Formats: sequence, C-alpha cells, structure tokens
Amino acid sequence: MKQELREMVDTDLDKIRYWRNHPSVNKYMCTQKHITVDDHIKWFNSVSKDSLHHVFIYEEDTKEIGFVHLKQRNEQTLAFEWGFYIDPKSEKGTGTRMLQFVIKKVFNELKGHKIFGEVLDFNQSSIRLHQRLGFKQEGILKEHHVIDNNYCDIICFGLLKNM
Repeated sequence: MKQELREMVDTDLDKIRYWRNHPSVNKYMCTQKHITVDDHIKWFNSVSKDSLHHVFIYEEDTKEIGFVHLKQRNEQTLAFEWGFYIDPKSEKGTGTRMLQFVIKKVFNELKGHKIFGEVLDFNQSSIRLHQRLGFKQEGILKEHHVIDNNYCDIICFGLLKNM
C-alpha cells in the first residue's frame, strides 16, 4: 500500500468540510457547530498563510481518507500540536496507519522534537489510540470545556522523539 501525506489545497475543502461536519466526527470536536463554506474558506486561508501551520491530506493508494493539522508551537520549538480525522466511511485501522505515518513524517522530515494533542474525556477511542501509539498522558484540564451544557475534561497527551 502506498501512503502519502500531501499538502491540502483549496480543491480539498468540500471533502474535508463534509468529513468535519459528519456527526461521527463532529461529536468529538471542541467546536461542534456546523462549519459553513465561508467559515471553512476563512480558516483555510488563515492557516495557509501561517508558516507554523501545516495542513495535510492523507492518502492510501491515491485515495483521500484523512486530514491532519500540525501546528508548530513557535519557530524555535519543534513541538507540533496535532488534530486529525478520517473519512467516516474508512475501514477500521485507518486512523492508526495514518497517525503512524504522520509520526514518522514529523520526527524524520519536519525534524520535530515532540507531538502533542488534546482529547475530550469521552472520546475513548482517541484516548486508546494515543496510548497505543506510545503517547504519555501529560495532564488533565479539569472541566475545561463545555459541550451540550456539560463540563468535560481535556486529556493532554505528548510523544517525544526519543520516547
């Protein structure tokens, strides 16, 4: 299987917005509002101009099946915060393959030192995925976010290159 992580381009916007708004993806996002076309274009234009943001489309055998956003902490620190989701119709195991590929790219090509992310406490599949990939829980932000009028915790994960 040929894996590729390519830069996102404006022709990807409709597909990525569809995935992002899909109920099976949206329910695990901190911002759960429906993303409009205008909102999505503004977001893409903003991150495209910022050298600290990297937005990618993950492909397997030229089929687009995932989205990855890497935000570098600052110019000096090679720490990347990640966010990601896959096509809701993807087969089981796709997310794991995609993130293993992304980890290699961050540490080998982008010369990253650390990857970190935040997971809503009720997203058990993402928590387990981070643990399987070798991430360590670095903290819990107690009652840090509100979804449907309920406070939820944010679980903070990190993976160092030398772990």
